[in-house]
Amino acid sequence: MTLQISRENRFLLLSSCAAIIAFTLPSTAAQAAGFYIQEQSVSGLGTAFAGSGAVARDASVLHYNPAAITQLDGRQLNVGVHMLYPSIEVQDNGTTIGGFSLDALGRPNSDGGNPGGLANIPNVYFATPLDDTGKFWFGAGISAPFGLKSEYNDEFFGRFVSQKSELRTIDVQPTLAYQVNDQLSLGATVIGQYARANLKQSLPNEVDVSLVGDDFSLGYNIGALYSPWAGTDIGVSYRSEINHNASGRQTTSTGAALGPDSQATAKIKLPEIASLSVAQDLDKDWTLLGSLNYYGWNNFDELRVVPDNAATVGPVVDFSYENSFAYSVGLEYEMDEQWTLRTGYQYDQTPTRDATRSKLNPDGDRHWFAGGATYTLDERLSFDFGATYIDIEEGTIDQTRAGVANVKARTEDGYVGIVSMGLNYKF
Repeated sequence: MTLQISRENRFLLLSSCAAIIAFTLPSTAAQAAGFYIQEQSVSGLGTAFAGSGAVARDASVLHYNPAAITQLDGRQLNVGVHMLYPSIEVQDNGTTIGGFSLDALGRPNSDGGNPGGLANIPNVYFATPLDDTGKFWFGAGISAPFGLKSEYNDEFFGRFVSQKSELRTIDVQPTLAYQVNDQLSLGATVIGQYARANLKQSLPNEVDVSLVGDDFSLGYNIGALYSPWAGTDIGVSYRSEINHNASGRQTTSTGAALGPDSQATAKIKLPEIASLSVAQDLDKDWTLLGSLNYYGWNNFDELRVVPDNAATVGPVVDFSYENSFAYSVGLEYEMDEQWTLRTGYQYDQTPTRDATRSKLNPDGDRHWFAGGATYTLDERLSFDFGATYIDIEEGTIDQTRAGVANVKARTEDGYVGIVSMGLNYKF
């Protein structure tokens, strides 16, 4: 038996799915070096995001390069969900308080368990031409491009630096693009970003301090797509940094530990991102893809909590991130009218340093191994599939808290597994 769905019912079904996914964004875990989340396109995941700003497979391209939506085949809606499972072991490597080991002080010193866990990243995109010429385009997207979630148990040996941390962002991205001529397109996006932070630490005297706060800020993304000759597409884009002052209430398990509970602000600086993408047709079936991304992480020097009450002390976590790069290569093969296959590799540098690496994000250089496919059901509806394994290199952690607790650790056996599914509907 063949299931038949009318055009009107398809649109209703897809729009309902998009709304549900977009407005029930769950907690996220960072799956690129630092805590930028690259998983904003299911079709792009299949090539480890090689060529992500140069190939207009579907409307999700507006996240990477707003100019590229001018190359889409008419009005369309794209919906995707990425299921991620990050895992890493953080082992004690000589943590002390006042020069004494936790064992000598009779303090709990558990490894804290896996700070990650199953998470999902949804995204929704829409693009449409604005006139009969197809030169003017409008697009919109809802995504979660930055996220961080780690939580250790109460006996974690590194609780003096971090016991729980969570950062969520949600972007709304209205976009305009214009095809100047057959070779050049330009585009720009206004980014409205909501951020929410949830942080918890323990002091060396085992007093807990917590902050929950949120904020809304604006940024932008601009891009260009240039096709010097048939079969070659070059995309460039620049995403601005976005700064947040996430306001909320700082509380302690003992009110006098840091002064009285107080309204407080967590200052968060998210990096600028510059990208270069290339897509080169090798023949009518094969396309070679590549990307180079630059991340301006050096503005993310610390996470500082500033209480409104001058008598209250806010904790500070030193990150001292460095600027970093990611390099990716991929292949796309159009097997027949229904199936397109993809594969890719990415090397993703960590912005962390050994001297300031935090358990908020026990990061290391990452190696991505990706594969994916698109199945075209008919002229309007297609389905995307992707899977990726990310290997995280080992690293060390050495941080001091309040001049007393020195947390030393090493990270081991870090990896991320990703499975993604999406659909694209052409009106």
